[in-house]
Amino acid sequence: LRPVVGVSTIFKLQTRDAMIVPEIIIKGPNGSSIRCIQRQLSETVYEFGYQPETPGEHEIMATVRDIASGDSAKLARTKVVAVEGTDISSILVDGLNNETVTVGQRKDIVIDIGNLIPMKNGLEVIVEEIGKVDRSKYLLSLECERNSHIYRGFWTAERSGKTKICVLFDENVVCEYLISARHSEDITKCRALGEGLERAVVGMPAKFLVDIKVM
Repeated sequence: LRPVVGVSTIFKLQTRDAMIVPEIIIKGPNGSSIRCIQRQLSETVYEFGYQPETPGEHEIMATVRDIASGDSAKLARTKVVAVEGTDISSILVDGLNNETVTVGQRKDIVIDIGNLIPMKNGLEVIVEEIGKVDRSKYLLSLECERNSHIYRGFWTAERSGKTKICVLFDENVVCEYLISARHSEDITKCRALGEGLERAVVGMPAKFLVDIKVM
């Protein structure tokens, strides 16, 4: 269990028969009792839910009670550490959009994580090429000045096709972008040829050819 402050944590217990009932007691970091909601799912399966109020070590104590005799016995005692949740909605991403770009175009990326403190992998930008035989997936390099919460990096469309760029913070997806890259079209490479461009007869078709070359 890795509970998060303010988020309900659910776990289940199963007894050996219907006459045995589990009971749970949860203590917070300061020894205070944490409210635990119990729900019976079947004759022998019980679901428990609780919500940590503060970060820190919580102690979970489980006992079982025999309905017939009224006797109780300790089942287990464990400790878990509740952590603060991460509100990724405050992260700002600039420079990326769902769009079409030309091969060779560079996208400068700026990401502001605000006052968030990394607990796992921190900020990551994963680039994945879609629909290619040699489909590649890699981490984009980011730079951050000391004592700054702003990260900078860039991505260049090196090949035509679709690329997915995913921004994550502590393994949570912040946002995803699908970018299509295509070769630029140079109209100077196009030309029109034929007699129909030089002269024509009224009422008669004028024939000519257009040669289009895409870079």
